[in-house]
Amino acid sequence: MNYNRYNKVSECKLGSVFAGANGADGFREDIKQFIKRQNCEKIYILKGGPGTGKSSLMKKLAADAETHSLEVIRIYCSSDPDSLDGIIIKNKFHSVAVLDGTSPHAAEPEFPGAVEEIINLGEMWNIEKLEKSRADIENLIKQKKDEFKRAYAYLKAANEIDVQIKSMTENAIMIEKLDSAVSRLLKKLHYVDSEKSMIKQIQTDAVTMKGAVSMDFYSEATNKYIIKNYCDSAYIFFDKLIDNIKKLNQNAVVSLSPISEKYINAVYIPAIDTSFVIGEIDNNITKCINMHRFIDDSLISKIRSRYRFAVKCRESLWEGALDSLSYAGKFHFALEKIYVSAMDFEEINKKTDELMDKIHDRFEI
Repeated sequence: MNYNRYNKVSECKLGSVFAGANGADGFREDIKQFIKRQNCEKIYILKGGPGTGKSSLMKKLAADAETHSLEVIRIYCSSDPDSLDGIIIKNKFHSVAVLDGTSPHAAEPEFPGAVEEIINLGEMWNIEKLEKSRADIENLIKQKKDEFKRAYAYLKAANEIDVQIKSMTENAIMIEKLDSAVSRLLKKLHYVDSEKSMIKQIQTDAVTMKGAVSMDFYSEATNKYIIKNYCDSAYIFFDKLIDNIKKLNQNAVVSLSPISEKYINAVYIPAIDTSFVIGEIDNNITKCINMHRFIDDSLISKIRSRYRFAVKCRESLWEGALDSLSYAGKFHFALEKIYVSAMDFEEINKKTDELMDKIHDRFEI
């Protein structure tokens, strides 16, 4: 697995995002700010441990909302890409959020009752069963925390080496040539008039307990450009791309690297339905920008052995992080099994139906 290379999440839908990111600085949360930007009139905060049915409840609500032609934004867990951390259900008149309010993205009401409402799924668990499993629960939680701590240490070290790699190669990048090429490319495309540029940042890639994964909704764009990341130079292309988008007063959606939010993994320009993504040449994507065009190989040749050594070190740390997260996953899913065995899912289903009825009433369906 190459550093910062992601596999596609199979079940994600257009508009899906991650709740945050596991990266060089630990866990980076985004869900609260994302929800705030949606101006939701009602927010339901789900409380309960792992395996208590929070994600399943949200999946049912999302599926039901779509049968009534409501827009649904799915916010996936940045540690388990098969699990939801939140959903937003909306139309032209209303917007409602349901989110997981437990650690590591604990949420508490800011305007209790008036906006937020807590739904405690912990009321449906068998305390006696959980008390009997206390030793196992404590041990699994500790081991999971240790593995996450180890993964964050690896990611931090990998990022530090990545910064050194970029500083090693930046002098070989022909900046003016690249800037001119990006400017010419964008001027060939046709835009809608816009008075001011708006750059929206989202998280569509994640380093998870199931590997490094991507929502990859950019592949739906009419025009798709693959950026071949020769000598780790793609970050400069994205910097220049955003600079030129701003000059043209256009809007763009930017997918940040989960490792470091200083770097961009993909850009989408809605006005021209065009995406730019780091990757290898794909037969289905005919437009490729090979960054080799903008690299002075005579300068790279002087540092090639040091560059290759640094890349190997970074790759090893990346593998170490993914390995630690995989072990964390084993402990997490073992923990879920304990809680699943202690849950009264008939009561959970009743609570789901009650919440569904509340949402139906708000949207008058």
